[in-house]
Amino acid sequence: MNLAFNAIMWALFTSALTRASSTTRVSIINTSANFMLTAFSGWMVFGETLPGLWWVGAAGLVVGNVVIGRRDEEDASEAGKDGRAEEERRERYRDSEHEEDGSGISDGVELEEDTLKQVGEER
Repeated sequence: MNLAFNAIMWALFTSALTRASSTTRVSIINTSANFMLTAFSGWMVFGETLPGLWWVGAAGLVVGNVVIGRRDEEDASEAGKDGRAEEERRERYRDSEHEEDGSGISDGVELEEDTLKQVGEER
């Protein structure tokens, strides 16, 4: 019976990983659900009662997973914003190059602002 339930859990987990946009969220849900379903099943099947400290520990794990998941999602959204801002900055730079001298020689060449400042200071 244990092997069957593990096989079902792994099948559902891998299916969720392939369908979800965030693997962190899938892991959080899997871990939290595992603790709660284990406690509920132990109570229903075996009449097991868990001490309050177990519930405090399980709640701490759930809260910790949620905090980590939110931080990962915020980092991902910030990275997306930064990436778009960087691309817009590069486009403006490329456009200003064409306006200054009218040549297309610099197409595809991208330099960071710090590098441009260093070259300007050396001259």
